[in-house]
Amino acid sequence: QVNLLSFAITMGYCMIGYFAPDSPVGMNGSTWEIYLFGFLYAFNAGPVQSYLRTIFSTMIPRGLESEFFGFFEISDKGSSWIGPLVAATINESTGSMRLAFLYLGAMTLLGSILLHFVSEDKGREEAKEFLVHVVPILDGEESISEL
Repeated sequence: QVNLLSFAITMGYCMIGYFAPDSPVGMNGSTWEIYLFGFLYAFNAGPVQSYLRTIFSTMIPRGLESEFFGFFEISDKGSSWIGPLVAATINESTGSMRLAFLYLGAMTLLGSILLHFVSEDKGREEAKEFLVHVVPILDGEESISEL
């Protein structure tokens, strides 16, 4: 979650330039700031994605990994156009790409908040329960009324 916090701090730093355009910091056209932002983003993106996949993998019922990761990839890659669309819409309607950082920051904050409520232990337990109660039904070994 440290990496998610770094994302939020980076977005906040970028917004300084929007709210204080005369400020010498806050992505006000300095090339070094753009490189720094790119570095920080790349430095944090990999660990965040790896962390989320690891958490996800610990909560998958054994034997159903391909189904769950297939759904994960479809929903992940299938929705990858939404962020650029929102950023482009913000840029077109306001004439400022800086406001897209508000969107990025809000989505990062929302993801961090939602992740805070995820219980890995409860997820593992529910995966075991799924194997015991639901998989036999799916395999035709017992009927729903027998549960």
